[in-house]
Amino acid sequence: MIRRFAKSEDGAGMVEMAIVMTLLFALTLGFVDFGYALYQWNAATKAVQLGARLASISDPVATALATAAPTTTPGAPVVAAAYGPFVCTYTAGTGACSNGGTFNAANFSRIFRGDTAVTN
Repeated sequence: MIRRFAKSEDGAGMVEMAIVMTLLFALTLGFVDFGYALYQWNAATKAVQLGARLASISDPVATALATAAPTTTPGAPVVAAAYGPFVCTYTAGTGACSNGGTFNAANFSRIFRGDTAVTN
C-alpha cells in the first residue's frame, strides 16, 4: 500500500501550482508596492518643485531682502554670503526676521498657505 502511494503522482500539479502561485503572488505584490513607493516619491518631488517655485516668484517675507543685493546690475553674479543670514520665524501669530528685515505676514501667507490671507 505504501509503494502505491510512493509511486502515485496524483496532486503533483496542485503542489507545483501552490509553489508557483506563491512566488507569482509575492512578485506581483512587490511590483504594486514598488509602484506605490515610486508614486509617493514623485508626488513629494512635485510638491517640493511647486513650493520652491511659489517661494521664488513671491515677494520675500523679509522686506529688506529685496534691497539687500550688493550689486545694482541686473544679471550680475551675486555671492550668496553677501546677503547675510536672513532668518524668519513665525510663532503663535507673530513673525520676526533677523538681519534688519521686517516680517510681512501677507507674503508669508502667500508662500506658506498659497493665498494672500493675512490670518495664519
